[in-house]
Amino acid sequence: VRCMACGEYFFNNTTAPESFNFFHLGRGMFNANIINGELFLGTNFLSGEIGHTIVQPNGTPCECGKQGCLQTYCSEAWLIRKCQNIYNSFATSILRSLTPTAESISLQHILLAYEMGDPLISRIISDMIHYLSITISNIMIINNPSKILFHSELFENETLKKQLLQSITHHLDFIETDSGTPFHVLPYSIYKGSIGAGALVISTFFIYNN
Repeated sequence: VRCMACGEYFFNNTTAPESFNFFHLGRGMFNANIINGELFLGTNFLSGEIGHTIVQPNGTPCECGKQGCLQTYCSEAWLIRKCQNIYNSFATSILRSLTPTAESISLQHILLAYEMGDPLISRIISDMIHYLSITISNIMIINNPSKILFHSELFENETLKKQLLQSITHHLDFIETDSGTPFHVLPYSIYKGSIGAGALVISTFFIYNN
């Protein structure tokens, strides 16, 4: 994800300012930070592990050993895991009509079940948007970045993207601004990582090394 952020900075300067956050949500999640054109690493590479910030004290146990981590409510891996539990536990779930086994559930199945009105899927996604919007608004308040660039296949869905934007705006209503919420959902691409890796090589050996 840090490479993805570098790729945005070097190759998409119309959307990426000198200082911004790059929030990627996939099977896991990470929040890379570019400050004045440089990638911020911190002292031990822990900076950016946004998935292990706690959003629900005493909530769902996470593999890190804590409870209520953001990734247990918002990451694709946990979303699929919860939907597999729904598939196995509730015969009335719409998921059962979309795929033959719990193990074959994909994001597309989950989104379709959501659009068809499955109440249990709707609850999970509603919680996801709630906790994600709180986290993003907290980043804006604490870091005050020029922009937060958000990258996620899940939020290619226009309905979910609209709900997320509305929820973030609601949490930031108390801030007076003429420029609007500096939150931008990027078009999803499976090549972001490889493009970013190329950007890192270019920056290391052809720009900052001269």
